[in-house]
Formats: sequence, structure tokens, C-alpha cells
Amino acid sequence: MTSANVAPATPASSGYPDLRAIAAPFEKPSVARAVWQLVNTFVPYALIWVAMYFTRQTSWWLTLP
Repeated sequence: MTSANVAPATPASSGYPDLRAIAAPFEKPSVARAVWQLVNTFVPYALIWVAMYFTRQTSWWLTLP
């Protein structure tokens, strides 16, 4: 049998899950989800910087970690 006679494997017949079906819900952008990710990244980051500012007067060993 030559390679011209063999049909290419489809995701269902190869035993692998259909990645397009799995990724489909994540293809559409969500402004709400993007804003939430920015908030839950930058707010804790800012709070850590504020905590570092106040702990530097007490101890550098407390501030560094």
C-alpha cells in the first residue's frame, strides 16, 4: 500500500480528543474576564509594595521575603 492510498487520521479515529471542540469556549474575548484578571493581578501586587514600604522601617529581613 502506498501513502497515496492511506487516508489521513482524523482526531476521532486517532484516539486524541478534538482540541478545536475543547478550545471553542475560549476563542471569544471577554472584557469582564480580562478586567478581572488585571484586578486580581495588580491589586495584590500594589498591596505587597505598600506592605514592603511599611515593613522596611521595622526590618529589612521582614521586607525582603
